[in-house]
Amino acid sequence: MTRTHDSPGETPSSKGEPAKWIRLGARLGYFAKGAVYVLIAFLAARAAWIGGSASGPRELLWTVAEQPVGMVLLAGVAIGLTAYSLWRFTQCIADTEGRGRSFRGLCARAGYLGSGLVYGGLVLAAARILTGVARRRQSPDDAYVRGWTSTLMQQPWGQWLVAAVGIGVIVFGLAQLRKTWTGVFRDEGDLSRMSARRHRRAVWFGRFGAAGRGVVFVIIGVWLIVAAKNADPADARGPGGALDTLALQPYGPWLMGGAAVGLFGYGLYQFTLAGYDPT
Repeated sequence: MTRTHDSPGETPSSKGEPAKWIRLGARLGYFAKGAVYVLIAFLAARAAWIGGSASGPRELLWTVAEQPVGMVLLAGVAIGLTAYSLWRFTQCIADTEGRGRSFRGLCARAGYLGSGLVYGGLVLAAARILTGVARRRQSPDDAYVRGWTSTLMQQPWGQWLVAAVGIGVIVFGLAQLRKTWTGVFRDEGDLSRMSARRHRRAVWFGRFGAAGRGVVFVIIGVWLIVAAKNADPADARGPGGALDTLALQPYGPWLMGGAAVGLFGYGLYQFTLAGYDPT
C-alpha cells in the first residue's frame, strides 16, 4: 500500500522529480551516512560499557582505516559521503523539495547547503587519510572544532562570533529534540509516498535519532559558548567530546548509552531512507 497523503505537518509540493541517477546517488549517500552513525553509536556504547572515549566522525574515519582492508572500506565510505554531499547541494540549488524562495524556504535550502559542506569536509578528511597526507591525531574531531574556533577568535569580535555559532548549534539541537515529539521529518525530503509500514518505521527511528543528535548538538553548542566566554579554543568540543561530557555526569555511562541508542536509531533512519525509492 502506498501513502497518497502527506504526513502531518507536510504539504504537497509541485516540485519536479530529480533524475533517476541522482536519486540512486542520494540513496547511496543515505546508506553511507547511516553506516557512519551506526558505527559512532557502536563505539559510544562500547565506551559506555567498558570505558574509554567516544568517537566522532573524523575519529571514526581513522578507526575504519586501521582495520583489515580498512583503506578499501574507507574509500567506500568516502564515495558514499560524496554522493550524499552532492545530493544536499542538489537539494539546495535545484530546490528538489519545493521549499521555494520564502524566508523559511531559503533557510531550509541553506541548511541543505551547510549539510553538504559538512559532509564534503568529511570526504576531504577521508581523502587525506587515503592519500597519506593526514597523520593520526588524538581526538581529531575536537582538534578540528578547536581549529576553526581559534580561527574565528582571531577575527574582529571573534569571541562574539564563536558565541553566535554556539547559540546557532544549540538552536539546531533543540530543533532536533522538537522532532522527537512532533514526529515530522522534512529535512531529508518528502516521505509522504512511503508505504504506511515504512513510514511508521522511519518516524520511530527518526524520533530516536532526533533525540540523540539533539543532545549531542546542544552540548557542542554549550562548549562553544564556554570557549567564547573564556577566550580559549581548547574548551571547544566535537561530537566525541560531547559524548564524553555525558560520561562525566552522574549516571554517565547510562547517559552515554542512551545517546548511543539515539544515534543508532538515526543510522537506521538513514538506512530506511536508502531503501526508499519514490518511483
